Amino acid sequence: MSHIVVDPVKMELYASVLRDAYDEFFEVDGEGSILRPIFLTPGKGAAVFATGEMEVRAAAETFVHEEDRAGFLALFGRQSLEEVCAHKIRKQAEFRRIQPEGHERWVRGTLFLSDACGSGKALFYTVDIESQNAARLMQLNRDLFGVFLDAYIGIVELDLDLGTGTIIQCIPMPDLALRSFKWGRMIGYLCSNVIYHGDRDIFAGTFSLRHMREVWGNGQKNMSLEVRYSADGENFRWAEVNAMLFRREDMPDKVYLAMRDTSEQHLLKGIVERYVYSHCDYFIYLNARNNSYVMFSSRGDDTTLPPEHCDDYENAIETYVRKYIVPEDQELAIQEMRIERVLEELDRAGEHSFYCGVMDAQRGYTRKRIQYLYYDKESQMVLMTRTDVTDIYLEQRRQNKLLQRALMQAQTDPLTGLYNQAVKEMIGERLEGEEEIAAVLFMDLDNFKVINDTLGHIKGDLMLQEVAGVLKKTLRASDLSGRVGGDEFIALLHPVNSPAGVRQCVQRICASVHNVMDRDFHDFSVTCSIGIAMYPADGTSIAALVEKADKAAYAVKRKGKNGFAFYSDLL
Repeated sequence: MSHIVVDPVKMELYASVLRDAYDEFFEVDGEGSILRPIFLTPGKGAAVFATGEMEVRAAAETFVHEEDRAGFLALFGRQSLEEVCAHKIRKQAEFRRIQPEGHERWVRGTLFLSDACGSGKALFYTVDIESQNAARLMQLNRDLFGVFLDAYIGIVELDLDLGTGTIIQCIPMPDLALRSFKWGRMIGYLCSNVIYHGDRDIFAGTFSLRHMREVWGNGQKNMSLEVRYSADGENFRWAEVNAMLFRREDMPDKVYLAMRDTSEQHLLKGIVERYVYSHCDYFIYLNARNNSYVMFSSRGDDTTLPPEHCDDYENAIETYVRKYIVPEDQELAIQEMRIERVLEELDRAGEHSFYCGVMDAQRGYTRKRIQYLYYDKESQMVLMTRTDVTDIYLEQRRQNKLLQRALMQAQTDPLTGLYNQAVKEMIGERLEGEEEIAAVLFMDLDNFKVINDTLGHIKGDLMLQEVAGVLKKTLRASDLSGRVGGDEFIALLHPVNSPAGVRQCVQRICASVHNVMDRDFHDFSVTCSIGIAMYPADGTSIAALVEKADKAAYAVKRKGKNGFAFYSDLL
């Protein structure tokens, strides 16, 4: 496809650095705020550039996907341009570009310096990488995955740096092959459309971007999980999902997830590991059609056994539950042990199980796993076992407490006790799919540098702690707040009834911050400038909301500081 030359003079000037592989080529002014087109490619999403130059921020809002705009704008930031110009290095960013018809395509933008640029200018070009990725993955299919394609029903490549996954093979849904998604969106899609509902939480937690980065950071190179999946939402089979880290010095870290159908192996494993008598508290043969059962095996030292045989299973389970199962689990157990529920889940997933607490006269509280499996589906004959998992349960609780403690430490700013940069991700997760109104605040302290320079950093830290105390006292338990820079704070007000309620809250914050005075500060006072972006009116992604709230805070500073402004007031 031929290029459209916008500026023939510049085209000739930069001929020595131009290549046909570029889709678009621009000159960037020294401040990084203006893109001037040299040539374009029809259908690549930038036809409006043919009419002349465009501000970088306007280009981002017009052509760049909302979730990728922050990275795109950072490429043209002052620090980035200074590094390119001072060291003559190339800097790149990958982002989704909005096409004229509304579709998205992944492109790679490169910012660099040429001797032909002259003072105060740089060059920028873009290359479509979606087709390149597809070709590369097809080659990988032949070279790297060829011997595995027949064994795996799905293979996905995850770029850990970009947080983007590309589906190499997906037999249950072949139309998804060679498509790329943000990792969180891909996991959400698989949980909604492929993974059995009872396994979704553990699947999403195990293969979340955060968890996998922690695992690889600890030196582990692979992990696996067995889950149930379905292509039609009804007939579920077992699959083992393996995640393997692929690391080379000359390329970003990649993780490959491979899903292998293990239904047959799972059945054999279940028979050997779960239905050997010595592993179970008891083993029951349930005739669901006749509402009766017979216990074939049990542990003789157990004080919480049901009767050995019964002609009224439905009535017996309620008596058993009320006698032995802890009160908080009784209603759940009665519901899950009903024949109608058992058969429904067996028809749906091939297995039905749940966990509950049981009070043993000798051991006290114990944790049990109740499991049902068809022996003869046509005759509605069901195998039922109860297995003691107390040791596993207690170890999991201990590990969960350790993980929660470590997570809290990782997410907390040690100086103020507020959340750190993690607050952005937490806000994004809170707002994802949310229908209620919310407000994101960006707060910057005014003249904080004066306190640091005059009284020293110890007093400056004390001032930050006082301001953090204001946020803790003023915001509700349902709100979030964090320190994201030296004297910068972000907060989420959620839910809110209207902008008027947000205005009242922000006024209280401004007044309280202004009143932070103490003899240790030698009568110094501090004020703040707060910008407000409303969800969803001003944006739905955390990047867009923070960016607009920051803009509003900057506008307050320009007007004299010590106040607040809504982003909508700037329009």
